[in-house]
Amino acid sequence: MTELALGLKGTAGLMTACLYSLFCWFGGRETAYLNIPQRVWGRVIAPLSFVSALIGLSWVSQSFRPQYLIAFLLYFASHTLGYGGRDWITKIIRRSLWSFGRTFAAVPFVTSAEDITLLTLQITLGLVATLVLGLFNPIKAPQEEGLINFSNVFLIPFMVLN
Repeated sequence: MTELALGLKGTAGLMTACLYSLFCWFGGRETAYLNIPQRVWGRVIAPLSFVSALIGLSWVSQSFRPQYLIAFLLYFASHTLGYGGRDWITKIIRRSLWSFGRTFAAVPFVTSAEDITLLTLQITLGLVATLVLGLFNPIKAPQEEGLINFSNVFLIPFMVLN
């Protein structure tokens, strides 16, 4: 495969993570975008579109495996986890579980030692970003939410592109 093709597939993977982040962000707003309730964006459209896009990327890469279909269930389940809390301990625990759920849902895409490395890095980076951004709020909430969601999935597309 040419360098151009590899680069374009990688860019498509990053765009998939960006769209997922956008749809999750729609789910955290008080406004219903396109007359779709915000909970539907966050709990249905975001995981459905992300996993569908990953499966599409795996088809293009000729790396599809039936086990990838399990990711639909895991991503839907991970999008029911709570995020907030009143005290620091509750926030740390809930945000850690939230981040771990979002990243661990990618386990069906792990098919090699390289994928284990990527998933481990994704879990670590996602957790750090979720805790630092979510606890200290260094940027405005709408930007923070998008960045946190992106930080929890941006390496996952590369597992199906390997």
